[in-house]
Amino acid sequence: MRFGILQKYPNLRRLSEKASAYAALCRPFTLLGAFLSGSGMDIAFSRMQAGSFNIFHAISLGLTLAFLQAGGQVMNQSTAEEVAIDKLNGKTYRPTVDGRIALKQAMITSVILYLSGILLAFRLSPAYGLFSMLIAFFAAGYTLPPLRMKKRFLLNNIWQGVARGMLPVVYVSLAYPEYLNLALPYGFVLAIWVTANQTSKDFGDEVGDRAYGIKSLPVTLGPRRAIVFMAVTTLCSFGLL
Repeated sequence: MRFGILQKYPNLRRLSEKASAYAALCRPFTLLGAFLSGSGMDIAFSRMQAGSFNIFHAISLGLTLAFLQAGGQVMNQSTAEEVAIDKLNGKTYRPTVDGRIALKQAMITSVILYLSGILLAFRLSPAYGLFSMLIAFFAAGYTLPPLRMKKRFLLNNIWQGVARGMLPVVYVSLAYPEYLNLALPYGFVLAIWVTANQTSKDFGDEVGDRAYGIKSLPVTLGPRRAIVFMAVTTLCSFGLL
């Protein structure tokens, strides 16, 4: 039996059914990681550079990454094909699947979230703004045609590894160019780790993914070999540290 965010947020649901639906759409717990990693890395770089940090700058950086992550999460639930895949995989609790939020509304929400992240990034600096657009491109390219990298075997994992592993680290380091030589190899290691563990979300989704040509590792290699790939690649990332 599958449980969605609705079952986990009864208090929010009592306050507002619509707010509960949009919370489920954004998957807020996954955004917390993006926020904390962005803020934490900014604090670390700033303390190495000056021995202190600007909490407002750190929070702003974390928010830009959270907005961009939210835009990608929502966009990945905003197309008819993704809804069909979710139905086959039993994810009927998702708000675009059960009809609480229309696909057009979800796509508009995704665009608003992307723009919020990009505009906040430009508010910090032009370099942050331009790089945030690159992050948004990677997020959208994973889901939307003509790229739809989600369908391309192994490239789908590598694409997400770069998008969620390397790019955020380089993004934060833009204000601290003297630490770019540290950020790049660290981001590379994170990219390998994300490439491996991105697969964890694909287990249990084989029915829908196979029906719509999503070449995830469990679909293409089978669950056992996919686990071996994850284990070996994860060990490689730790070995590089």
